[in-house]
Amino acid sequence: MTRRIGFIGQGEAGFAIAAGLAAQGATVSAFDLRFTDPEHGAALKEKVASAGIAVAGSTESLVSGCDIVVSAVVSSVAEKVAAATAPWLKNRHLFLDINSASPQIKLAAEKHVAATGAAYVDVAVMAAVPPHGHKVPLLASGPGASAFAEHMTPYGMAIEVLGPETGQASATKMFRSIIMKGLEAIVLECLLGAGSYGMEDRVLQSVQESIPEIDWQKFADRVTSRTAMHAERRAHEMEEVADTLRAVNLEPFMALASAHRIQEVADLGVQAQFQQNPPKSYSDVVKAILEARKS
Repeated sequence: MTRRIGFIGQGEAGFAIAAGLAAQGATVSAFDLRFTDPEHGAALKEKVASAGIAVAGSTESLVSGCDIVVSAVVSSVAEKVAAATAPWLKNRHLFLDINSASPQIKLAAEKHVAATGAAYVDVAVMAAVPPHGHKVPLLASGPGASAFAEHMTPYGMAIEVLGPETGQASATKMFRSIIMKGLEAIVLECLLGAGSYGMEDRVLQSVQESIPEIDWQKFADRVTSRTAMHAERRAHEMEEVADTLRAVNLEPFMALASAHRIQEVADLGVQAQFQQNPPKSYSDVVKAILEARKS
């Protein structure tokens, strides 16, 4: 059976996945509150429509016209979106929550969805969505996880079902982030300190000699670029990680330290400098942050 897929949210991840599915012939629609923005809404709707995604006028019209609802918003409003969507959900619906939220938030969101008879799916996105698009590796758990994989794998989605319990997928992503974003924060702090002396290249060379299994220059380029472009979202995810650790009676020392280091980049407004021209190397990011700290 052809499944109609509706996306709530057309940020970077939501748009890339929706566009990829549309290119595979899926029937895809989307609604984003920014569609109603008098200054930027028209341009966003044009971008969405040009990718073969139908533009919905409201959450109600989106949900009524689809079988699979994908919540692709920021984690801070994930539960609120589930609650706001619930009045129009039916037992035919799958509700996919792909937000980088803690298991606690996902479980709270599931309660709103389950009360409607719809099946909730806790989805964890396990890599940067671009350039994978809809083929980005996904973990899925929850009551609707197996049905999600059955319906969407034929479109080329890479879905690993972990089990029927909500929280399994999100917990895996949260704990993985302690290492992934922790390394990001450590590399950034190292390079900022070394950059104050003009010695960041030499420091990385020394690290390369000690740990030759990793190409540290390429690694530094990648993680600092992600920080520069998405610091706010990544810092907030580490706060979600901290909440997840507290829930299992662990003090989130490393998670909070990573969140603070990454959040500073957001507070300095570095992302605005790279809106049109993303950083080409860690040197670009280090220079931008150090200059911002002086102003």
